[in-house]
Amino acid sequence: MSVSALAFRLGVAPSTLRTWERRYGIGASDHESGHHRRYTAADVERLECMHRAVQEGAPPAEAARYALNAIATRPTDADNIEQRNQVWNHPVNSMKTDGSEGASASPAAPASLGTDDDVRELAAAVDIRDTVSMHRILDRSIDGRGAADTWSGVVLPLLRWLDAGGSADEATSTRAESFSCCVSSAMATAMVDSPVPTGSPRVLLASPPGEKPDLELRALAAALARAAVDVRLLPRAIGTGSLISGVVDARPDVLVFWLPEREVSVLPWVRAIRRRCTGLHILVAGRGWTPESLPRTIPRIGGVDTAFGAVYDAVS
Repeated sequence: MSVSALAFRLGVAPSTLRTWERRYGIGASDHESGHHRRYTAADVERLECMHRAVQEGAPPAEAARYALNAIATRPTDADNIEQRNQVWNHPVNSMKTDGSEGASASPAAPASLGTDDDVRELAAAVDIRDTVSMHRILDRSIDGRGAADTWSGVVLPLLRWLDAGGSADEATSTRAESFSCCVSSAMATAMVDSPVPTGSPRVLLASPPGEKPDLELRALAAALARAAVDVRLLPRAIGTGSLISGVVDARPDVLVFWLPEREVSVLPWVRAIRRRCTGLHILVAGRGWTPESLPRTIPRIGGVDTAFGAVYDAVS
């Protein structure tokens, strides 16, 4: 594929592709000096992966590293099965977890993850940092059970499993980072690949200034998109002015403020936005709000499951 064709496909300028290749080493494999760049299928996949990450708010350098890692090696299914068998049959994963002699402190014991096939397969892929398999399993789960159920039934158990390994453990931290990137990418793909309904109310999901959209918010966006809701995810806002202008420019019918675990007061933002956007329906979701920080006229909703129902009802 030529540089102009790929630029058109991604919706970027050809100069952007050349800049990515020069700065981050992600570009055309088939490129000789004095000849036009030609992108192979693998090149296109890497750049599409990077482009999705950039659109979701990742810095270009980080997005390039993620894309190169995610698409670098695609082992065969037989290789994946053999690697997973080696992981689960390794002595450290076969030890008892009931506190008896020989028990391992590692959370990697399969029994701790229950019997859900997606969870167990995903855990094996995470353990060997097989990002390709992580993507495939997450995509399959989202297609089969939906983004909301994938979040609560597959992703959360894996995040808790990784958290039990201790953030100070470098290997566990690397696995957690790799898994988080795959979850973010899978949810973004589910969102952007869903058809955008015409003539329906628009929903905008926003985080506080300085906070980039977290994984749970991305899961909510994917769940709403799969339910044929016209949903947009506001990129990371640098400050209050950036947040307010982003909301005004998006012209949503429903605004969902997503607050992380830490307590945040959204009242100043709500007042400023209401002065600029009359008739806007505002909801507050997540777990970072306090009752005294919000007026009674603003509904409070919780995590993905309850937020999905509340937002869907608001636009139906």
